[in-house]
Amino acid sequence: FLAAAVSDLTRADAIFNALQRVRPGRTHPCIGLAVARMNAGLPDEAAEILANFQPAQPEDRSELDAWCGFALLLAGRSDEARRMLQRAIDAGGEAARLAQVVLDSGPAMMRPAPLQSEPLPGAPG
Repeated sequence: FLAAAVSDLTRADAIFNALQRVRPGRTHPCIGLAVARMNAGLPDEAAEILANFQPAQPEDRSELDAWCGFALLLAGRSDEARRMLQRAIDAGGEAARLAQVVLDSGPAMMRPAPLQSEPLPGAPG
């Protein structure tokens, strides 16, 4: 996960894609690919990876949903994030706890909207 943590997409992709080939359907390589993209400022790509991955065990879907909700939140897609996080919460288990923490912390994690600067009254503009 070090390559993911430092946003080294080339190495992260090589490592996690190799892990996916060795252990198809396991969630950790998929999450690693997504975390690398979130750390690189590409949360939309991370959400797409997580949403499209088919886990080997259906009960693992909630873990992917929790991480996907986090990525969507970082991307500023709050309505989609809330729906995805609620789905993980409804599934219960460890993923539900993660999703609840993310949902509770949501506003603090959202990517800020670009500032729209307007000239001050009387300022040259």
